Amino acid sequence: MKRLILASLILVGISSRLASQTIPLHFQSYSQQLYVMPGEQFVICTKAGEVAMADSLNGLWHFSQIEPTSTFSSTLENAIFFNRDTGFVSGFIANDGKYNIIYHTKNAGKSWSKVDFRTSGWADCAWNLPNGEAWMTIAGKGVAYSKDYGFTWKTLPVYDAQQRYQTIFFNQKHEGIIGSVWNTIAYTDDNCNTWKKIPSPLDQQAYNKTDKASRPEINKVCIYKDLLLVSEEGMIFYTKKDSISWKYLPGYISFSTDETNTALYLINASNQVVKTDERFQPLLTTPFKERASDLFTRNGQLFLLTDGSILKSDTNGELKKYPMQMAVTKDVQPSQIYSTYGDEIYGSKGNMIYKQKKGKWEYAFTLPFPVTSSEDFSINKNTLVYATTDSIYYYDITKQTTTVTTTKNLLNDFLQHQVTSVIFSTGSQGCFHSYADHLVYELADDLFVLSDNDSWGGKHENKLRAEKEELSREKVVQFAKEVCLHYSRQPVITDMGFSRADYMKCKEDIKNYQQEGNKSTSGFYFARNNLDFDKLIATVDSVKNIDSVTLNNGLLHLNHMFSTTSNWISVLLKNENGMILETTCYYYEANAFYIPWIIKINGGQEVSTSPIIAEFFQYGCPSLLQQRDKVPVLHELVKSLYR
Repeated sequence: MKRLILASLILVGISSRLASQTIPLHFQSYSQQLYVMPGEQFVICTKAGEVAMADSLNGLWHFSQIEPTSTFSSTLENAIFFNRDTGFVSGFIANDGKYNIIYHTKNAGKSWSKVDFRTSGWADCAWNLPNGEAWMTIAGKGVAYSKDYGFTWKTLPVYDAQQRYQTIFFNQKHEGIIGSVWNTIAYTDDNCNTWKKIPSPLDQQAYNKTDKASRPEINKVCIYKDLLLVSEEGMIFYTKKDSISWKYLPGYISFSTDETNTALYLINASNQVVKTDERFQPLLTTPFKERASDLFTRNGQLFLLTDGSILKSDTNGELKKYPMQMAVTKDVQPSQIYSTYGDEIYGSKGNMIYKQKKGKWEYAFTLPFPVTSSEDFSINKNTLVYATTDSIYYYDITKQTTTVTTTKNLLNDFLQHQVTSVIFSTGSQGCFHSYADHLVYELADDLFVLSDNDSWGGKHENKLRAEKEELSREKVVQFAKEVCLHYSRQPVITDMGFSRADYMKCKEDIKNYQQEGNKSTSGFYFARNNLDFDKLIATVDSVKNIDSVTLNNGLLHLNHMFSTTSNWISVLLKNENGMILETTCYYYEANAFYIPWIIKINGGQEVSTSPIIAEFFQYGCPSLLQQRDKVPVLHELVKSLYR
């Protein structure tokens, strides 16, 4: 009986901790779409098939499960709700070999049912009115229309049904506008019975298409009073409905209104929300720091979806931030910490840590510090490491003790102990390959002597070979000091060593791109339209006078190309206290300076553009730094300076 009471008390204790804990709302997909209901309840859906809901911005979020996770693998494009209870999600949803359904709910997402929209295809976008009407563009078919809250559907005609219409807008007068990924805009004033193709901004040469490689997509459309607004290739244009003559709105990158035109909001390139009238005279201007992934207007107010929060504008134009939090419940599965301690696998729900046994999670312990992201955990031997932007927490699993430090303190501590090992490495990892080579040097008296030259992983050519049998202890110590004490040193333009020939070649590359566009073989490419090439070429000379802060900002984004293949070079220093200092450059195709560098030490991390790092590689293992053309770096700096 006592054991039963004790077990019950433990369960009650865990349940009470769960009930009082919240964690940040986290999505698997970065492609997220926000919908705000008329009563200001909220839904977010993602391309990974996730649906999250909240009754208010001050309330907690929860995930609504459409189907069991093991069977639901559809792409969701839109969430549409007519009121707090009734709505649907749409996208590319498989149904016995067809793609002819939406998932519909009548109870605020507690349960979902399949509804056939009477044709089959990808539902690219959707729009609705609170009165129960809704429209979806179906790729290659037309417009699916419902007037009974999404319970039944019929297909309406559309201009050139073979187009992929990715944006749609309707108002209460049944005026509608749609835009395709291939430069097509169509307008209806009678709910799709008839359509009129209208010329696009590109058709009317309202902008100079200098980015020949990009698809002329219509990204967004809306009707605001007697105006049409469109975003084409990320640029904003407007025209009168009755006389199509597109005008460019320079500096703006997005817009939002609702079906009743309660307000019109614009977002500019300086991260400002601008509430405007139909003459585009600013009424209110409000800056914000976050990166907005979606925006929605409801009841005359703007809602911005950012990473981890929603910003809401008030009547004075101020933006209030509402973090998106969810309750930690027994239904929320722990996020696995992708390291093991012995044979044990750990996971977290906030600061509650779980241990996996026979495939099931069991509560282990609660950390004595707050946790905002499960992605920032790691396990090093018997120590759980949690890193924030300004602190690093170490929790000893055996002793149940906590130590807190900073990356700066770790770097200072590293220098208090003698370096005993130096390891140069290079490698590559992708979907179908993985390999690495290492050169290991161990301290012997006043020299670091080569002790190992090994490889692991798949077969590969050009394996790393030692070019030196010994490294100077003085050189290694000096490098450690430079990294630990001066990693934040920003290079100046003379450190880059650009020659007169480099500047001339950069100008020639831009001229070649101007003449040949995406067929150019110069290597220069600028994903931007309306380029003033004379101004762009003149910007090349501006690089010579660039200040160190601006230079550093440009260099930090050099290796921004996304690829499933990641290559790297690194040097690892280990001291006699067991601390490891690792300096790595990750890249798909390395730039001439192999920057930026990622510095890691016992859970702490910094980013560096210091030229000293490459100098040490040049001394200890020069073959890791292949001679590369500096002009592509000039290309990137010119683009970062161009305004």
